[in-house]
Amino acid sequence: MSKRSEISYFAQADLWSRNAVSEQVAVAEDLIELIPDSVNTILDAGCGNGTVTNRLVPRWDVVGCDISEAAVKRVQAPALVADLCAIPFGDRSFDLTLSSDVIEHLPDSIYAEALAEIARVSARYILVAVPYRELLEAAEITCPGCGTRYHAHLHQRSYTLEDAISLFAPAFSAVDVRFSGESWTFEDPKIVEASRALSGLDYPFEDGICPNCSMRRGPVERPASALMVQRRFEALQAMQSAEGLRRMPDISEILVLFERGAAPTSHWTTPASTASFNESTFALSRLALRDNPFNYPRSVYRIQSDSDYGIVTVPRRPRSVQVDVGELGSVEVYDHVRGHYVNCPRDNDTGAYHLAPVPFGPHGCILRMFHPSDDLQVQMTFEEADQRKIIACCLGDDPSVAQMREEASKFSALTEQLETTRSALENKLQEKERALSEQTQAMARVNTLANELEDKRAELEDRYTQLSERASAQEILISNGEARVEALSSENEQLSSQIATLQAELDGTRHHGEAYRYEIHQLTLKLEQLGHLANELEARRDALERELQSRDQQLKSLQGLYDSALLQKEHWIEKNGELELKQHDLVMMLEALESQVNQAQIVALEYQNAVERLEVLELEKTTLGLELESLSMEVSARSDELAEKHRVAQHLNDLSERLESQREALEAKVKSLGMTINGLVEEKTEYQMLVDALHIRLGEGAHREANPPRKVLVLSHMYPREYNMVGGIFVHEQVKALRAQGIDARVVSGEPFWINTINPKAIRRALNIYRAQEIRGWEEHEGVPLIRFPYIVSSLLPFQAHATTYSHGLLRQAEWLRTDFDFELIHAHTAYTDGTAGRRLASKLKIPLVITEHTGPFTTLTRTRYLRRMTQKALNAADKVIAVSSALLSDIRQQVKLKEGVDTQVIANLVDTDMFGEQAVTRDELIHLLWVGHFVPVKRVPVLLEAFAAAFQLEPRLRLRLAGSGEGLDQARALVDSLGIAHVVEFSGRASRAQLVDYYRECDFLVISSESETFGVVAIEAMSCGRPVLTTRCGGPAEIVSHPQLGQVVGMSVEELTQGMLTMARQREAFNSRVIRKVTELKFSSASIAQEIVSVYSASMENRKR
Repeated sequence: MSKRSEISYFAQADLWSRNAVSEQVAVAEDLIELIPDSVNTILDAGCGNGTVTNRLVPRWDVVGCDISEAAVKRVQAPALVADLCAIPFGDRSFDLTLSSDVIEHLPDSIYAEALAEIARVSARYILVAVPYRELLEAAEITCPGCGTRYHAHLHQRSYTLEDAISLFAPAFSAVDVRFSGESWTFEDPKIVEASRALSGLDYPFEDGICPNCSMRRGPVERPASALMVQRRFEALQAMQSAEGLRRMPDISEILVLFERGAAPTSHWTTPASTASFNESTFALSRLALRDNPFNYPRSVYRIQSDSDYGIVTVPRRPRSVQVDVGELGSVEVYDHVRGHYVNCPRDNDTGAYHLAPVPFGPHGCILRMFHPSDDLQVQMTFEEADQRKIIACCLGDDPSVAQMREEASKFSALTEQLETTRSALENKLQEKERALSEQTQAMARVNTLANELEDKRAELEDRYTQLSERASAQEILISNGEARVEALSSENEQLSSQIATLQAELDGTRHHGEAYRYEIHQLTLKLEQLGHLANELEARRDALERELQSRDQQLKSLQGLYDSALLQKEHWIEKNGELELKQHDLVMMLEALESQVNQAQIVALEYQNAVERLEVLELEKTTLGLELESLSMEVSARSDELAEKHRVAQHLNDLSERLESQREALEAKVKSLGMTINGLVEEKTEYQMLVDALHIRLGEGAHREANPPRKVLVLSHMYPREYNMVGGIFVHEQVKALRAQGIDARVVSGEPFWINTINPKAIRRALNIYRAQEIRGWEEHEGVPLIRFPYIVSSLLPFQAHATTYSHGLLRQAEWLRTDFDFELIHAHTAYTDGTAGRRLASKLKIPLVITEHTGPFTTLTRTRYLRRMTQKALNAADKVIAVSSALLSDIRQQVKLKEGVDTQVIANLVDTDMFGEQAVTRDELIHLLWVGHFVPVKRVPVLLEAFAAAFQLEPRLRLRLAGSGEGLDQARALVDSLGIAHVVEFSGRASRAQLVDYYRECDFLVISSESETFGVVAIEAMSCGRPVLTTRCGGPAEIVSHPQLGQVVGMSVEELTQGMLTMARQREAFNSRVIRKVTELKFSSASIAQEIVSVYSASMENRKR
């Protein structure tokens, strides 16, 4: 699905002009019953034409919003055009948000965003209605343009109960669920597929818009025979469901009420599939009376009818009907397939009426009783369901089914013939295969020897490869062993060095120990001497007591030294033991290394043996090679003979090819000379035309000032919208061109805020909502900054009030606009709405105002005194007035009185020369004319068709395509039929810009038959594609077609237009598409027109400074 394709579908005004059907009314009433009593304010998101909204107005404050402006115009409550992805209200603005049959249309790309917006604006409740278990295939149609299959109403999804109740989880929980509407027609997709395959018909809907190419489906021929086949399958579904042989189709709508923050309900029940109907009696006076039948009734009911008849619908077909009380004249049963009633014979013995075994449809079995009495009571009998009888009843006498059986029989016979032929061919093929097998075996024997030799050679190469790999592996092992030995040797040297160091330390320690022992011995001797001296000097102890204490302290110090020496001795003894263990481990490691060295020597010996064996094998290989060379020499000798013969043949072929290529080269040179001469003639004509175009362009071009404004505010109520991408497209293209010239041009466009009510309370509510809307920032449309502001519109207000409400809406945003975007100049497109608003804003800010007028006919803005005065006031306030054509400027001067100082200029609209690029001319025997526009009186389509019919009588190769839509489309179709030209006239419908490029490429020239045109954008689009234009003398287009090589300008009469068509048809070969394209680039390209407008801006700024 293309981006937002549903917008084109809902923009169709015809969709919203129809009254709601009974099913829609029933759903609306059920929705209203679900609204809680505490609700005061409601937003109907996706309100359409107000089927539900208008029923809410008396009791609640309601606001509607919808993407379709055509729908919003019909809403009686306050309503505005808005996208569900950007609802223009604050968080939790409404007690309840309602969305009925809306969200199933949304593309996946915006689905989650739209649901989030609905939840955002809902304070307490959300109420939705969505399709329940819809069989989407049943409503699919095929685009007549591109063949795409799509849902007629663009439904993107269907909903189960679980899908529906979880739409807004977890913020909102379902608190009430209801099923409403009528049952679907089909339940089984296989029946739908079979019905379409045999009938050739699909869903009957003309207003479908293709999501791929945007083409409207339009009327589809539905032959009576095909409709009968389709009704047979409807009857098959209905009768099988009524008899309990198939599941009953579901109710079409599920309605769910959600509450914010409510506790989830654990279980909801779905409607049970009703069992087979078995009630045997009914009283006519007690039956419910309905205006119309409905799908899959569950009980007997009566349909409103003429007083002479009593029409009753029974869920299944009775076998017989017996009158118990009262009386009636006769009984008839309705045949759904053939579309008429069948009389039921009466049994004279029992008085019972036996029903004819005719098929009934989804509405049930319909009985029509003639002159029933008011007290009539009826007894019915039913027979057991029989699948075969039902199929025979619905499909038994269908000629298409019989034709399928006949074709199946023919196919079976053809299959048998093909099988016989296949067997004979297989036998022949087997014989051929045997002969081929014998030849193959002979060839195989010839090749056997070579294959054996090749195998042996390959085997020897494999063995040689294996031995080489093994030798390489041995070399790697030896290399690794040597590296290991070197590493161990180095480690052994390091360990020996460490042992020597440790041994030296041990010797030093022993030496110090002996010195300590000697010192201790000396100290011991001294101690003994002191002892003797103490014994001898005992008498003198008191005198020498201090000296003795000092000696005692020295003794204690020496004792400490002695103890530390003993500890140091023990430490060195332990360390010596550890060194001895390391020395032992080192010896063991050296022994292991000696063992590995021995193994490496053994491997080296094996390697030498392998090398010797390889030499032997190499000799064998050489011998075999010599044998192979001798065989090759024999083969080569025979090959040389064949090659010599081939070279002779090749030489003859080369000689023949050279002669042929020389002949072709001479012919090509002759053709090239002819083409060169023709090209020079065409270039001469083209250069002359380009000189003329340059002269026109340079003569009309104004001098560009050096100081244009940097920031410009563009006002235009005509600007592309999602629901109308071509409306105001010329303004959008002009702004893009100005931005490409370095001007920061931004667009401000009004969006209607509809108030279609006279209820004062509702009006107050609507005005409060209108005042509460604020601009949040600039959005962007294809690189152009854009703001859409709301302004009040109502069917109760005349068009004359629009300028006032439009100005009010703009001035409400003026302060924010000037603060955020300090614009230096205002450029308004059209004088009445945008010009009036621009005049007031420019006067307030004291900045220049430029107005470009596009309106045609200009009398639209002068048809009343008030409109003329407001338009004239805006134009006289402008620093510059631009008209898109000289004809329009002349019309302006005639209709309003411009002041003498008002500066005027003609600047044409531009064309996107990149999009509407030059198209190659591909002509056939037919001559294709193209008309593009709206089917409105000013376009004079009847005159065009009458002129074409007259031209077709004289030139039968003419063909006409009309691309567009409008109120006069049906009248044009009827006129085509009455003129007998339906087989040569094509109505293509409303076309996108991409489709227009294709249409321009396929046509020989464009036709414009209008009474009045201010400019004529389609003319420069066609010329940009390189196509000439035939136009009436209607204003702008006559100025565009300014040279005979661009087309032809004719008068207004049918005869003159007819003659113009014939002349253009005869001269179509003379038009040069490159010349037409180049003129268009020079005069109407984006850069050319933008430079002229920038010059106007600069002059307006300079004049203000003076």
